[in-house]
Amino acid sequence: IGGTKWQTVGQWISWEFDIQTAGRYQIVLRSRQNINSGTYVTRKILIDEEVPFTEAANIRFDYSSGWVTGALGNDEETYSFYLSEGHHTLKMEVCLGDFAEILGEADECLAAVNTIYRDILMITGPSPDLYRDYEFETTIPDTIDKIKQQADRLYEISNRLEEITHTKGEDTAILDTLAFQLNRMATHPDEIAEMFSNLESNISSFGTWILSAREQPLELDHIEIVPASQKISKQDKGFWKQVKFSIENFLSSFILDYNAIGDGEKSGRETVEVWLATGRDQAQIIKSLAEDTFTPVENLSVTVKLVGTGTLLPSVLAGIGPDVSLSNICSDPINYATRKAAVDLSQFSDFEEICERFVPASLVSYQYQGGTYALPETVVFPMMFYRKDIFEELNLEVPKTWDDFYKLIPEIQKNNMQIGFPCSLSGMQIFLYQNDGSLYNSTLSKSSLGENKTLDAFDQLTDLFVVYRFPAQFDFANRFRTGEMPLAIMDYTWYNQLSVFAPEIKGLWEFVPIPATVRKDGSLNGVSPISSVGSTVSSTGSTPSTGVMILSGAKNKDNAWSFLKWWTSDDTQSKYCNEMEAVIGTAAKQPTANKNVLASLPWTASEYKNLSAQFEKLAATPEVPGGYYISRYYDFAFNDVYSNSEPSTRALMKYIDVVNNEITRKRTEFGLE
Repeated sequence: IGGTKWQTVGQWISWEFDIQTAGRYQIVLRSRQNINSGTYVTRKILIDEEVPFTEAANIRFDYSSGWVTGALGNDEETYSFYLSEGHHTLKMEVCLGDFAEILGEADECLAAVNTIYRDILMITGPSPDLYRDYEFETTIPDTIDKIKQQADRLYEISNRLEEITHTKGEDTAILDTLAFQLNRMATHPDEIAEMFSNLESNISSFGTWILSAREQPLELDHIEIVPASQKISKQDKGFWKQVKFSIENFLSSFILDYNAIGDGEKSGRETVEVWLATGRDQAQIIKSLAEDTFTPVENLSVTVKLVGTGTLLPSVLAGIGPDVSLSNICSDPINYATRKAAVDLSQFSDFEEICERFVPASLVSYQYQGGTYALPETVVFPMMFYRKDIFEELNLEVPKTWDDFYKLIPEIQKNNMQIGFPCSLSGMQIFLYQNDGSLYNSTLSKSSLGENKTLDAFDQLTDLFVVYRFPAQFDFANRFRTGEMPLAIMDYTWYNQLSVFAPEIKGLWEFVPIPATVRKDGSLNGVSPISSVGSTVSSTGSTPSTGVMILSGAKNKDNAWSFLKWWTSDDTQSKYCNEMEAVIGTAAKQPTANKNVLASLPWTASEYKNLSAQFEKLAATPEVPGGYYISRYYDFAFNDVYSNSEPSTRALMKYIDVVNNEITRKRTEFGLE
């Protein structure tokens, strides 16, 4: 047990055991720490929820490529634990030990260096002129002093790290490199502009090191509680037993299905076969939840199969597909529905009742010709991220409307900072849907690319990149962390990466609903478009929403529907989301589509308030045959405007016939009017 799933500070595992005779005992572990090379990881030991002595709060496990058997202790002695007769618990909790103080100091140093970076950025911009004398000693003398202070601080951290680990390796090299550069900048200010790009790279490496240093992975295979006087037994099974095991393992690889989680066919019950292509952790959690709460109630077994991306289509065509497919992007259910390969869920008597779990917009992409062919599993949509500390420093207000947003642009740009905005189709949809527009006509038989609302929305979007010079491609996480991009509209799932990737700015940023459009009557329209499939012109990492569907080849459609109802229920989704976060960490926080489950996830009060406010104001794009052409030719039109300076109206209108002809061709293929 353990490994990378048991590496975050505060995570713990506990075991229960009984002692027959009171006395002193030693705790023997067979463990392996083969990830953090050149250093060690730390665990806090608690017996019956108490640390028995000071040393037990800081147990070190050194790096080793193989398994190591030994009693808890240090280099000098083995620890003995007094245990009374009866029932006890052993808890091992992830902690930083001696690293805690160093990493705390490193966090403060990183925050200070990021502030230094912003001070320079506000003068030079992201690409300094190497032939210009910026006179840094005159313009930012206090910053020069801070540069020297942080260089000395980094050298001190590096020396303390070397004392703890007894080695000078990759970790100290990262600190020394940044310290050397800062020291050089402090003593030769005229070279700051020349070294500025390297400074950003070294700061990023420093932040990554802090993140990785907090990870404390450890695997455990065996625990023994033995009398203090007893000799520790050897855990090595010997050469021939290892050879035998290797041969058996090799032979079994020819007959075992490693992609199947569970063996429902042998249980004697009817079985629901479920496929997903996300990951083994997800499959294990789903199978475990099904065994605990689905099978006992419905008397149905569940076999979860982990398949590769792109496996579903050929399997369905071959007639060997699953009953249920999970985590399908928005376009998949309709693509299968047009080919009679997906089940219309609206035929089930309690369908309307189940739909009350979701906001109406989240179902739009799965509706086709009066039927609904999937239930929403995750819902992803843009929100506005901003740096609270920078806004406070520059005395800026968070924009509530687009008028506020446009007023904010020069205030940010005059300080040589940038604003992030999606240049993909979802970026245009923000303006289109907030002006009550649509991407298709009322019968979904033609695109609306030639209508005034769409042309206005496209013009409004391209102006941000052509007139206001917003970057079309950018590394959001890095720029947001350094403060180079203090404001951005991004999918809210970026919260996961920022929480893990940028711990040093925790509490210094927030996400809020996107700006709203003011209607003629004075009311506000602040809808945000549900993300379906990312656009190729954007490198901002859009994550599509997903749904779950029943395939037409399902052996028993009622059983499959029972699984869907269970899977999307409040209780199951809440347990799944919390289990994913417990196993993988904050980066695995799920963008659930169930509006009741959203409230049960570990958000702060302000995060939930902002997220739920936007969750109730969503708009979605219907999926239609041939609709993929819109995304494709939208990219062409955007590139024509951005790269070739073509007028936005002309760029978009020249592709109208191409898109509509493809939609017409697909409708003819599927027998639609």
